[in-house]
Amino acid sequence: MTTRTVDEHAAHVAAMLEPALAQRAETVAVTEALWRVTFASVASPVDLPLFRNSQMDGFAVRSADVVSASVTAPVTLPVVAEIAAQPVEPAPLAPGTAVRIMTGAVIPEGADAIVPVEDTMSSDTTSNASPSSAKRKPTVVPLPMPITSRLAPA
Repeated sequence: MTTRTVDEHAAHVAAMLEPALAQRAETVAVTEALWRVTFASVASPVDLPLFRNSQMDGFAVRSADVVSASVTAPVTLPVVAEIAAQPVEPAPLAPGTAVRIMTGAVIPEGADAIVPVEDTMSSDTTSNASPSSAKRKPTVVPLPMPITSRLAPA
């Protein structure tokens, strides 16, 4: 039996698998692509969706308005609108307010977080950022930076 280092063994295994893993690509119609794997990454020439959208039902808020919410001290905000999942630009979110938002709906300007509906107690006109189970702090889901934002080195 031959003794090899880990790197030598990895190189040996890679050499044995090379014929099976040799790059071979073919072009097929989309209708023939079921159960196949792409040969290379596929990138869209446009950002999809074309707008910031909510990934859950809940309430669009400014995180600064609900950061202090807890099980024992919920934050109550007036619900000033409802946004359905349609590509219509909603009015900007005013500080100290919440907007009921559906999955897929356009997120209003000014909102930087979504409080999931299951982490709230609400009426038709207000929303408490406190979980209905009263067992944990409400979740505030921060929104990712807009695609146009770029990070710079510190």
